[in-house]
Amino acid sequence: MTVAQEAIDSLNEDLERVKLLTDPAFESVEGLTSSNLTYIGYSNTTNTLRLSFGGKAIYEYADVPIEKYIELKDAESKGKHFHVHIKNKYATTKIFPTKKED
Repeated sequence: MTVAQEAIDSLNEDLERVKLLTDPAFESVEGLTSSNLTYIGYSNTTNTLRLSFGGKAIYEYADVPIEKYIELKDAESKGKHFHVHIKNKYATTKIFPTKKED
């Protein structure tokens, strides 16, 4: 792969990530201060919680009640709250980065 192609791939990946984190279907938490979570978003339409960890991976959690989203966004320690109340309790899909097809 050429340097130019690597740069294009990197930009495309960045663009995809930005699209996911600015999706208007998701209400997001502004001014998030967490060492673990860099994005918290929620879709009322689908009851989907969308989280980004460390600014890289993005996951969706299905059928999360809105109360759980509110509790998470209001928690003093969002990382601890996630690990106790969300992780391994809802169906989870890693949506970014996706595995590249060969």
